[in-house]
Amino acid sequence: ASVFGSMILTGVLLKIGRYGLIRLIEVFYISYNSAMVTVLCNRIGDVGILITIGLLIIVASVSALVHSSTLVTAGAYLIIRFHKFLMKTDINIVLCFISVITIFIAGLKIILKKLLRILAFYHLLIHAIFKSILFIAAGSIIHLIKNNQDIRLLGNLNETLPCTIIRLLVSP
Repeated sequence: ASVFGSMILTGVLLKIGRYGLIRLIEVFYISYNSAMVTVLCNRIGDVGILITIGLLIIVASVSALVHSSTLVTAGAYLIIRFHKFLMKTDINIVLCFISVITIFIAGLKIILKKLLRILAFYHLLIHAIFKSILFIAAGSIIHLIKNNQDIRLLGNLNETLPCTIIRLLVSP
């Protein structure tokens, strides 16, 4: 997303949050002028967002500049560092194969957008399942050491909880 799009999305999310807060206040303090309070809070938030737009543009452009220069420097360093490794003919075949696969996947994206949406949802689902496995494993480890979260007490877990360790190794 562009910087401007991110700023607009931030403004929308802030407005939704303010609306929820006003609705919560209405539940506890029911009054007849709550509509006026809602309008005034939204206008105050709009002024705050408009004031900070200039600052966000400056920060985003500097951040993008630093990020791109860091990536370019890191890429040049890696190419220089692995120059001998990259000049071997075996690795050139592997790199050529990887580039062909990447081109194929890019073409597949253009042709099969629905398939990629399904794959993206599948990836999201698998990620959620594996992260829940990680949280369950962490909870069982914390339960084993009697609700103490001190990492110094975590010795010999592979002997005491072999199934949990297998889950921890499989889930990332």
